[in-house]
Amino acid sequence: MTQVTLPQLNFPKMDFRFKEIDNQLSIFDRVRRKWLILTPEEWVRQNMVSFLCHYFEVPMSRIANEVSLVYNKRRLRCDSLIYDDKGQALMLIEYKAPNIALTQSVFDQVSVYLQEYQVPYVLVSNGQVHYFCRVDRKNGQYLVSQKLPNYSTLLARSKE
Repeated sequence: MTQVTLPQLNFPKMDFRFKEIDNQLSIFDRVRRKWLILTPEEWVRQNMVSFLCHYFEVPMSRIANEVSLVYNKRRLRCDSLIYDDKGQALMLIEYKAPNIALTQSVFDQVSVYLQEYQVPYVLVSNGQVHYFCRVDRKNGQYLVSQKLPNYSTLLARSKE
């Protein structure tokens, strides 16, 4: 198998399945149940999804990766969505590769997705820095929180 040095991320160590496909290292995406080329952004996604499932009790069945949407006649893809117990989008997640800074332009990209998905929560991560935000639509702001609540707390707060 090809030797690849994976970027260090700010997550606990997780178990993943890897294999080489057409001379490229691939990782098994448990959400989509398929092998994907292991890019730096995909490495962040797989770690975050595992982290959310293991430590924040997000059911794997409530996560969707690479969700399509159309904005201004352009096809876009939201990196991940987490759904509530009624199938409504609860949290939008945007991933960047570890070498990409989480600047205002990343949040501008997220705001485009928020036009389609009226979620109360946003999570943005490059694998080293993570921003969990509540979306304040009334004032047009992201309210950054110091702590990510577990899934049942997110559900309860979204109904308030």
